[in-house]
Amino acid sequence: MILARRLTIFSVVAFMFVTNPLAADSIWRRAVELYSDGTTWAAGRMQFESNEYDGRGNTRNTESSVYSIRYRGDEIDAEIVSVVRNGRDITSERRENPEYQSGRSFEGTFDGFGQSPLDRDVQDVVSIEYAGTDVLNGAVSHLYRYRMTAEAATTVGTVWIETDSGTPVRISTRPEPLPRFVDSIEILQDFKKTDTGVPVVSQVLIDASGRFLLIRRRFVVQVEFAQYSPRADGR
Repeated sequence: MILARRLTIFSVVAFMFVTNPLAADSIWRRAVELYSDGTTWAAGRMQFESNEYDGRGNTRNTESSVYSIRYRGDEIDAEIVSVVRNGRDITSERRENPEYQSGRSFEGTFDGFGQSPLDRDVQDVVSIEYAGTDVLNGAVSHLYRYRMTAEAATTVGTVWIETDSGTPVRISTRPEPLPRFVDSIEILQDFKKTDTGVPVVSQVLIDASGRFLLIRRRFVVQVEFAQYSPRADGR
């Protein structure tokens, strides 16, 4: 009887927590703060894996590249470590091309892929809807739908937040409406924790398809971030 009563009380409390919008909002606020902590860390290494497919799903081009990153204030020095395109090493060619050198807008946050809905500075233009829980990578996460209109652009998507700590786990986003000639696009951003428990981006996956006249293409790009350390400027 005592066990049954405790289980009943637990069920009621759990139900209230899941359906209480105030509790849900506090989870989101916690994720925003933790995301902000993560932006003070910077990745020292990036690896790109890109694949281009034709309308029948046949591979047209593949490219794998690795960059070493150094920060000078607001500027980023991206040094090419290696580039292999369609099985051919073109590292030296890329190193001689200024377009692939310093100043590229890639960081271990959402920069370079659109503004994050968890960015502290955009919370006044983000609307959220709590959508219950979901199992991701074997763990239970709170699920949020969001819409954000910032800098004259609107994005919509989903955010997964760890139930125990409020740490962001994944962000799925897409522009609305889709750009011209684009049939579909989704950006997935996955997080991991540093040794100190700060959430940083582990990888970004971009999957886009579109067509121009009768030509159809699909592009899949995966970017992995590694060798994180605190930024010297604390930003």
